[in-house]
Amino acid sequence: MTNFDIYFRDLQADAKRNGVRVDRADEFVLWKAAATQDLINAVRDYSIAHYQSQSEGWYYVVECYSDGDLTDIIKGCRTAAGAIERVRAAIKPRGYADYRYEIKERLR
Repeated sequence: MTNFDIYFRDLQADAKRNGVRVDRADEFVLWKAAATQDLINAVRDYSIAHYQSQSEGWYYVVECYSDGDLTDIIKGCRTAAGAIERVRAAIKPRGYADYRYEIKERLR
């Protein structure tokens, strides 16, 4: 039984007590959106916590990535750690961290 199945079973029980009909497809969309938003929030929290890390480029996620951008990157991730690693892999090849660090060193 998946997390969604457990969630939906509990939701159906609540709906039945309240005399409300619940559509599984609609609830799955809402559940998936809530789960994705939780992952986005975890990535944002991690980005803010590591904002000052010059070599990793998390400042770029904080300043430039929208929720839509992050959703595209973390598609298919199931855990916060997986989402964070996926974003780390996405920002590293772009060289944001290296470029910012290099410019900062030149200005010293």
